[in-house]
Amino acid sequence: MCPRRCNACHVVWYGGKTACTLLHHACLMVSTLLKDSNSALHTQAAKAVLAAMAEAGFMSAVSGAVRGIVATAAFLRSDAGVRELSSPTFDLRDASIRNDELAGLSAYMVCQYLRTLTEALHNRLIDLGGGRNPQASVRIPSEALQAFGALADSQLLAAAALALVDSPPVDAIATLPEEQRNAIGFYVGHATAAAAKSMCDMLALQKKLAEVGGAEGRRLSAGLGRVMQHEAVRRLQVALLDQLAAHAGMGAGLEEWEGGSGLQEGGDGGRQARGCGWEGSSGTWWLAREEAAQGKLLGLDLHGGGGSPEVGQETRSKTAGWLEGHHKNILRVTVQEWGSGDPGEAGAAGVPAAPPPLLLARLTARAAEALCRLCRGQGLDGTYAPAPEWQFAWSQVCNTKLRHEARNWARRPTCGQGKRAAGVQPR
Repeated sequence: MCPRRCNACHVVWYGGKTACTLLHHACLMVSTLLKDSNSALHTQAAKAVLAAMAEAGFMSAVSGAVRGIVATAAFLRSDAGVRELSSPTFDLRDASIRNDELAGLSAYMVCQYLRTLTEALHNRLIDLGGGRNPQASVRIPSEALQAFGALADSQLLAAAALALVDSPPVDAIATLPEEQRNAIGFYVGHATAAAAKSMCDMLALQKKLAEVGGAEGRRLSAGLGRVMQHEAVRRLQVALLDQLAAHAGMGAGLEEWEGGSGLQEGGDGGRQARGCGWEGSSGTWWLAREEAAQGKLLGLDLHGGGGSPEVGQETRSKTAGWLEGHHKNILRVTVQEWGSGDPGEAGAAGVPAAPPPLLLARLTARAAEALCRLCRGQGLDGTYAPAPEWQFAWSQVCNTKLRHEARNWARRPTCGQGKRAAGVQPR
């Protein structure tokens, strides 16, 4: 046993829990102050807190802390952790459970922070004039430029994506006690919604900087583009589409939906995806699998309480508005964004900005079927209750490709499993 490592595990848990709580209250303070838009004093106070939260050092510290929490949780579950920390005086299982729960909490906190930050920075650019004339250049103050650059350099979105898709892994969630499993599901479930909204704001910010920021804006826009091409972010994008399919009662992976073709090593989809960061992603996220297995959404109830922090006191009987909004954000940062360029076109990081055409077609077809099922009331318990608000009917997220696929599935009275989707035949 290594006493120093045991002490370090305790420090990570206590320090991480405290840091997450403080970050939560900072984000809550900003949200509360900005709600009272008639008070100049409250607005000024919110801007002061946001300015501190938007500093490069603060962003990098949060990003590094989240990565450290995820790494610690993984180490405690590993064979090396068992070898080095097993001792009669150190309860390894208890430490592992607590750090798994902390990893879920850190995912929630960093996504909440990221959403607060990206929304504020996007609104800041609009206030500077970026929303009035898309063709006119805007003079961006140095402090705003630094914040935009730090958002990319800190890799905050990549850290949030890593926390979501890697903590805890799918093989660990089943071993946790039910109370901890429900707590992690609650944290990660709501973190997912915040992450999808943050990615929407980041894409809008990236586009607006390129349009109105001049040469410096285009440089910063390219930096944000490289963040969106990070391997962890790509895995999260596919995981979000898996969650959409799971919510629609279609399983949590492409292979389940297609009846066995999937992303096998020798399949066409696997060959196209290898080397681009997309391979093997679908069907691996524990949250989508857990929701599909339980037949209900996670994160609506915890310790007898209920509700989404997005809207206050919503329960399983009233999810239509905010859940449709979450699904719309998922499609915005995946199939709509991927369909905006040419297939195979290189992104800011020098790698394809979208999945290979065949994989993209399969993901899009599955998403279209999921929308049809959800709007027909064929989703899991708690989806689009008591009735859908039809947000997709007027949303631009339903681009031409998605509309085409949705028409195909709308003609199917039962919206059965999609073995014939996108011309893919099961093997």
